[in-house]
Amino acid sequence: MQVLPRRTAAPARTSLAARLAGLAAGAAFLATVLGLAVARRPPNALDAGVARALFGHGAPVAWAITQTGYTPAISAILVVVFALAWRARAIPAALVLLVSQSLSQGVVELLKRAFDRPRPIDWLYHHELNMSFPSGHSVTAIVLFGGLLAYVLAASGLRGPVRSAVAGALAFWILALGWSRLALGAHFLTDVLGGYLYGIAWLALTAIAYRAVAARYAMR
Repeated sequence: MQVLPRRTAAPARTSLAARLAGLAAGAAFLATVLGLAVARRPPNALDAGVARALFGHGAPVAWAITQTGYTPAISAILVVVFALAWRARAIPAALVLLVSQSLSQGVVELLKRAFDRPRPIDWLYHHELNMSFPSGHSVTAIVLFGGLLAYVLAASGLRGPVRSAVAGALAFWILALGWSRLALGAHFLTDVLGGYLYGIAWLALTAIAYRAVAARYAMR
């Protein structure tokens, strides 16, 4: 009688999915605790100190960088992503990224209304009219640019200096986008940190969804 080899792929996938779910839960919990600590309260000493230190410094550069967190630039970036994904036969990854980015901003608006934290009083270039916590740009930094970074590192097929350069540029942009919101007075530091944490949670859930979609797509 022939003995079939044991299948080990499924447990490995389950284990990774569990770790990603744990990461999502932990990051969301920390972001929520942070939000509750700052909601409907005057700026704390940390927020006020960082605002004094960064406000207005490099404002033209910050304004240029912050554009990549608004809908027109995001749409253009996603067009480029889809063009590259079509050439690389990676359309499922691009679709998951598109849906994830779109849904994340809807959730951010609900969170802003729930925490109801006012924006900083001093601002440059553009006065944002919605609430402050969490920073939607910071969520985008993680979900969109962090999602691209994760794909480059894990599944893109890029190697060597090209892979390192692309990954480094994306990592830099994630941090730069958060900095731009502080330099322009659009957010407090805790808004940016909360956005990063919620973004990490959302990206972890996106990774779980992508693995499911990729597995189904591979079975075709």
